[in-house]
Amino acid sequence: MSLKLVKVGGSVISRESSTDKYESGVVKRIARELQPYKQGLVLVHGTGYVGKPPAIAYGYYQSGLTSRKDALAMLGIKQELRLLNHRFCETMLEQGIPIMPFGISHLFTPEMDRVEEGGKTELTRVISNGFVPVFYGDLILCDDGCFKVFSSDIITLLLSQVLQPEKVLFLSDVAGVFNTKKQHDEPETQSIINELTPEIAASLEQSGNDQRDVSGGMSAKIGCAFEISSNAGSCFIGSGNTPGIIDGFMQGQEVVGTYIRT
Repeated sequence: MSLKLVKVGGSVISRESSTDKYESGVVKRIARELQPYKQGLVLVHGTGYVGKPPAIAYGYYQSGLTSRKDALAMLGIKQELRLLNHRFCETMLEQGIPIMPFGISHLFTPEMDRVEEGGKTELTRVISNGFVPVFYGDLILCDDGCFKVFSSDIITLLLSQVLQPEKVLFLSDVAGVFNTKKQHDEPETQSIINELTPEIAASLEQSGNDQRDVSGGMSAKIGCAFEISSNAGSCFIGSGNTPGIIDGFMQGQEVVGTYIRT
């Protein structure tokens, strides 16, 4: 069976201005586009406007580790993340995607470095029976009572290691990885990098490219994507807000976005 691993960015499924910060219309469209590919499909989604604002407010946006004194607030945030996942799953089910939610604490080690013993067998059993496992970024409890961020990108990486999928698709709120250029007093220009290799990524960083693209918000995603690419047949970053990206990538057609090559 051909396995497809799709990570839907939190910034795609959530909006600060939307009801409950959830973009139901976008998720409905994504579900409809995934319908032909639901056999052998595994989904992961991010936390977006539900998870990032409190991470900034409570100071764990960079470290990924919360303070013990904020434990009660973290439990509230975990509940909000669970509600986001519930809405996501509800929408998928309404559109005919037979999703089966998975809690990260039941499948991954507390160290966030691998899938638990027997986890691959459980995943394979669920997938072979026609169901679609779905995971989401969350906070996990540490031994000292603090909480640690278990990001959706890391979940996607660990899943790629055990599943070795044929295709991995990152649906982002941007059209791919951009190369930003600015010469002298001329206006800044941007172009999508169709194929990104470690060498190209390094040259972009050395040339002082836009921090948002390679060494800023997109940097961790790209580093993760390079690792994932070594575990998959193909790995692609495209816009989750653009209709047709899913179908084009799955069919091997030319679509706007960035292929990750190692």
